[in-house]
Amino acid sequence: MTQRQFSSIILAGGKGRRLNGQDKGLIHYRGAPLIHYAFQSAQACSSRTLISANRNIEYYQTLGVEVVSDSTPNFGGPLCGLSACAPLISSKFTLVIACDMPGLSHAIISALQENLVSNVDSFDAAVYEHHGRLECGLMALQTSAIKALAEQQQFRDQSIKGWLKSLRLSTLKIPSNQAFTNLNRPLDF
Repeated sequence: MTQRQFSSIILAGGKGRRLNGQDKGLIHYRGAPLIHYAFQSAQACSSRTLISANRNIEYYQTLGVEVVSDSTPNFGGPLCGLSACAPLISSKFTLVIACDMPGLSHAIISALQENLVSNVDSFDAAVYEHHGRLECGLMALQTSAIKALAEQQQFRDQSIKGWLKSLRLSTLKIPSNQAFTNLNRPLDF
């Protein structure tokens, strides 16, 4: 089963710039904080879940999983979060889910996981794309790629898309635009 081969990292450590500094994972959407949607997906698709967060650590810990803060000050970005989580991952593969995508389905996630697992000798990562744009809120990665990122410490000046493009990347066409709607601004709620 693919689930046992994966750990998950939920990215919930951002500044919330477009949300007036609010912690995005704690904003309520359709009756629950956003983190709960990502958490349910991670739990269904992996054997272990980590949350990358830089504030409200106590709340995130109530979910019963390990919460990891960035190794750099001032919210270093998603690559810093991945790097901080790297030493704690022992599975062959890692699923990365942004906390602001409540429309993700189990089918969309498992298709991405299956793509990477079945092409393990050819690709380091799998991600969805739409009209040439990578949808980086959901990624399936060989854990070795995350560990190499952490060892190189070259992520501070690199975007997550730039890093993905440096890997052997498998891209899948998005089956539904709704699934990849991420909530970034007050208008989205």
